[in-house]
Amino acid sequence: MSRTGKRGNRILGALFAAAFVITCVGTWIFSGKRAEGSWQDSSYWSEAEAPVIYMETESGGHYDCLTGFKDAASAEAAADRNLVALPSSLAQKMVIETYGSSVDGIRYELRRAEGQLLETGDITDPESSGTQLSFTVQFRDLMSTSEDSLLTLYLTLADGSEYEYVTRIIPAPGADIDAKLAYFHDFFNAVYDKSRSAEAAAQLYVVSGKDNSSFGNATINTSAELLTWGTLQTVPMREIVPSLRSVTDDECEFYARYPVLVTDSSGVSQTIMTEETTTIGLDKSGNCQVDNYQRTAGEVFSGSNAFNDARTLNLGIQGGGEEDMAVSASGTDYWFFNAGNLWRYASGEDKLIRVFSYESSDSDGVREDNEDYIGRILRCDDDGDCWFALMGYVSRGRHEGQTGLSVWHYSASDDATEEMLFFPMSGTAETIAQQTGTLMSVGGDGVFYLSYGGQLLTVGTPGNEVSRETVDFSAESFAASSDQTQIAYCVGTGEWKTLRVVNLTDATAQEITAPDGDCIRPLGYIGHDLVYGLAHSEDINEAEGSFPMYRIGIVNDAGEQEADYQPDGSYILQVQLDAARVLMSLGVKQENESFLETGSDQLISRSQSAAEIQTTTVTSDEWKKETAIYLPKAAASSSGSPEVEIVWNITENTGDLALISADE
Repeated sequence: MSRTGKRGNRILGALFAAAFVITCVGTWIFSGKRAEGSWQDSSYWSEAEAPVIYMETESGGHYDCLTGFKDAASAEAAADRNLVALPSSLAQKMVIETYGSSVDGIRYELRRAEGQLLETGDITDPESSGTQLSFTVQFRDLMSTSEDSLLTLYLTLADGSEYEYVTRIIPAPGADIDAKLAYFHDFFNAVYDKSRSAEAAAQLYVVSGKDNSSFGNATINTSAELLTWGTLQTVPMREIVPSLRSVTDDECEFYARYPVLVTDSSGVSQTIMTEETTTIGLDKSGNCQVDNYQRTAGEVFSGSNAFNDARTLNLGIQGGGEEDMAVSASGTDYWFFNAGNLWRYASGEDKLIRVFSYESSDSDGVREDNEDYIGRILRCDDDGDCWFALMGYVSRGRHEGQTGLSVWHYSASDDATEEMLFFPMSGTAETIAQQTGTLMSVGGDGVFYLSYGGQLLTVGTPGNEVSRETVDFSAESFAASSDQTQIAYCVGTGEWKTLRVVNLTDATAQEITAPDGDCIRPLGYIGHDLVYGLAHSEDINEAEGSFPMYRIGIVNDAGEQEADYQPDGSYILQVQLDAARVLMSLGVKQENESFLETGSDQLISRSQSAAEIQTTTVTSDEWKKETAIYLPKAAASSSGSPEVEIVWNITENTGDLALISADE
């Protein structure tokens, strides 16, 4: 299917030159009316204030864009993304792009990875040029080691705020970072210059049988067409300043993340956010070559003419990991994160609404495009309201430079997005998601539920009162429905005597207690139906993970017993749940106390699973394979262009909450 006439143009602002970084200002142009306000509306985000820091090679090349943090632990967690390769002189030039912020103080510390301070100093006379400051640090002989150390730069701004920038640093006099960085840029330019496509393709090691059906993923083993974007015209939208991820005398691995404006033969343009890792090594003659290459690309959804037909909403090229999606219970409101932005398609109104974004109208995007945050949709209602969470780095607003977990609420009736809670947390987005991933839910009354540090946290509104209960969140003692509106857990750590079943939508709870001498466990949910099992204590073998059950029960979300299964003379040895059934393997107890499998059985649940978004693919000759959302209940737009709206009224929370883990 061709995009011609189906997809709208996204027009972005012109490129302009800065002293050493070429940037691109992105201006969104949508069909349909905008919500009240403008990019300068005070109710929208304040502009980012934190500067960024680049490393400069001896020949003037730039690499390692360092982002500022207000939390030292989070800054150190992000240090693995950058590596400074010191030349033999041990002198390193650094450039601060201030973006107009006034820097009152610059200090650095060099430490061993285990914390030992090697040296420290203040930068008192940086050179100034426009919005940039530059200075050189001459490191001492203490750096003469092959081990990574940590370099921390502290910038104090005129308003008293301080940001930390942390990177790994290592002496690498034989790496010839200048030559490898120059070769990285030369290969990059060849990929995006149609007249040099053959040069770029010459670096490939094409392997037959590789999937070349999507521009979303390209590697050193895929086709030349995939590497150089086929017949699509491509323009990188800012100068590329890669991060150095690893270095030896023979190889340097560079990482880059950048937007590309992609235009097809009919003039349809889309912005593609691209991430690539390129390893530059040496051939047998000592000349630079590409040793490895991997690129993922994902379209930045704009909402303009997004329908391919009556039932699909095209998200375009999507080669990275899947972002969160959800659909309301009636299947009429579709929600999805794309490139860090949260979108809603209201099929009844035939309207696309961008509910949340860190994007800025008058910035090069280097700070706002920070990839280290994850969005998760917690709850979406049929009235258009939605609760969602953001985990990771905050690049704008009151919490700029912090990492943490924030919970937001979008009100359809008010056309407004409000931050309800902010929990400062250290670490990367991935580590925060892991720490809080077992349960994160919003109840029908707006109460927020979270698993953290072995505790079940309940945050009520108004007043954000926090209550805590110690809970064993292991798979043997805890279960949650797929939409996380129903939970069940064993009361007491290491005890399987009482099962508490909670309906988070109305905050009702009941307890199921095992008979004396027996144990009870949650086995999982089918839709909103809880499946639990009962076993005799003497039959359980914890060391082997054996929990042979004599009975299985099913309880619905109203607390009513839907099924009670007890096989005559047999035990239930294993249980597997699918969309509507409990599949069981049955067995008997032998004289040596072991269990022998003898057959199988199943139970049917009447519960319906929560509505889920379905995705499909569309293909065309120029754009290849793209991802689309299937809209089974959505009406066709008469023009193919639903109204597009941006929510401008975004309010940040003024009071932060501290998470307290069980061992604190």
